[in-house]
Amino acid sequence: MTKKELFQELELNRIQIQKHLNQAFQCFKIPKKDLEKINDTTRKLSEEIIKSGIKAAESLLKSQKKKPSKPDSVESPGSRVWFSYVSSYVRRWNNKPLRNAMTNGQAKQLVGRVGINDAIKLVDFYCQQNDMFYVKSLHPLGLCLKDAESLYTRMKTRQTMTTQKARTTEEMGAGAHATRSYLDKKRGNTK
Repeated sequence: MTKKELFQELELNRIQIQKHLNQAFQCFKIPKKDLEKINDTTRKLSEEIIKSGIKAAESLLKSQKKKPSKPDSVESPGSRVWFSYVSSYVRRWNNKPLRNAMTNGQAKQLVGRVGINDAIKLVDFYCQQNDMFYVKSLHPLGLCLKDAESLYTRMKTRQTMTTQKARTTEEMGAGAHATRSYLDKKRGNTK
């Protein structure tokens, strides 16, 4: 239906309403002079209602035409990482993490540091970590980004690093260094 046809149909409806009002006013014996004023007011009100209805319909159509939504298959890499993080986070904490501009940026940066496929796996791996600092902090995405390379190595080598393991490694390194120094002195290889 065109705008002109809509106006014509609404005008016909207004005329029918006007006829009914005239019949009602005649029953109450309203003078013709007052009846003309009422008809004029009714016509003006009807025109205003019609115009505002058309404006509302046009603005609704414009807003619907403005932006077609993206199909689901065209998600950004950062969004894909975010949704993977949310899934892992909910499994861990039974609650959704807060999403804002900062976390969106962190997900995007994570993709830049390790690539999309590894970033998706990394956020899942990160949420499974029982490191006291991560658990105490409730696995915020910022810590995953901060420790991305370390977490990546642990994920790829399937190794976990605990405080005790780090101490043992440090002590073994110190012991090996002392042994090497002792042997070098015995052989006369001082550096």
